[in-house]
Amino acid sequence: MLRTVLNPRSTKLVLPVAPPSPPKSIILLTTPQSARKLAKEDLVFLSNNGACDVFAAAVDSLPGAQHTTGSTQGYSWLITSHSIPIKFPPTAAAGAIPAKSLSFSLWSKKFTLPLANTLFHTGSRTTIVHIPAEENEIPVTIEAAEGVSPKEVEEFAQAQQDIKEAWEELGELMKLVGQRSGVVPPTKGHGKDCIDIILPSAHFPADAKVDAHLPLKQLTFPRRIEAGMGNILKQTSSETNTPQGASRELEKAVLDYISSPSTTSLSEKLSIFARLTPHSPTAHEDLFTAPGARIHRVLSGGGGWGNKAGLLSLDPQSEAQAQGFSNNFELGEGVVKVGEHVQFFIAEQRGGDDSWRGVVFGCVPKVEELVDEQRGKEEEEVVIAGLFGGASEEGVWVGDRKMDVPGGVVNALVTE
Repeated sequence: MLRTVLNPRSTKLVLPVAPPSPPKSIILLTTPQSARKLAKEDLVFLSNNGACDVFAAAVDSLPGAQHTTGSTQGYSWLITSHSIPIKFPPTAAAGAIPAKSLSFSLWSKKFTLPLANTLFHTGSRTTIVHIPAEENEIPVTIEAAEGVSPKEVEEFAQAQQDIKEAWEELGELMKLVGQRSGVVPPTKGHGKDCIDIILPSAHFPADAKVDAHLPLKQLTFPRRIEAGMGNILKQTSSETNTPQGASRELEKAVLDYISSPSTTSLSEKLSIFARLTPHSPTAHEDLFTAPGARIHRVLSGGGGWGNKAGLLSLDPQSEAQAQGFSNNFELGEGVVKVGEHVQFFIAEQRGGDDSWRGVVFGCVPKVEELVDEQRGKEEEEVVIAGLFGGASEEGVWVGDRKMDVPGGVVNALVTE
């Protein structure tokens, strides 16, 4: 079962009607405003007395939600009668995809979504709760001796469990004390907020197609990259002109867009994106999922004079790439590669879309990117069957490619 509930009327966390019976795994994503409800004691009722594995986390937004801040709340459920492996791998190396994140694996695809900052909602940087299923643990069996009542047997079994838990807590405490004193070397432990979730293949066809839907409007035609290095784009050319500053055509295209009568509203800050491809793209190619295609936000550039005329700076998308640029700058390694093609787009804000189905991950605008009439807009409760996922202000990674176009989504269809 996949189900997303936006702006729920009930203040209590309620399990969706008619879940799979018996459920073995429940994945629950909420928005930061609902993060306080993700306390273990409030979620334990979902575990069905230990027979069901329960995992919950807070993300910035949910699929289908309008692009507002402060008012959107809700829950996105994935409930299945299959066991879902949940792993806490070592924290990701600095500079890779976000360490504070959820990764959902589907066949050969991996979707990585950063966790929400819930500091002002719960006091914790991130909010994650995992209640493992206990059905695979060896049950405690105690035969009552003659003259011992069932109640005494139950009390003895509980005492055994309490002693076991106390020893486990003592062991963790001794390890912590040892590490702080230098007696025990620190180990590469599990990243408490870096989680890998393997989605049940029974719900996904082996040839499940991943689609991307990006609200981008074309500003320029594809141009060949003639000069650039690292994340700096310097010169481009077409079949009919000589190399020119990379920002020259873009600057004119942006001015034409702003002055166009069809441009009804503008955000406080325009978001420009560059699409890089190994070859000149065709019209039918998907903007993001086409082989070798990468979408990078344009950070700055344009204008200037001398050697800096027409330069554009693209988002390297990770600290590792940025560090690699500085270490290998003379080798010309990085985002920008001479001989590839670049095309520029502008992000156009759109409302949430509740027509998506399947597993959906996306990017929502940041506060500074929202137009005034979209802020603080209250919405009615919406229940969307067949939809599960989340969205982040930082975007979503598909493999090692980042999609951070506000309002953009990537999705994979499922069978329930």
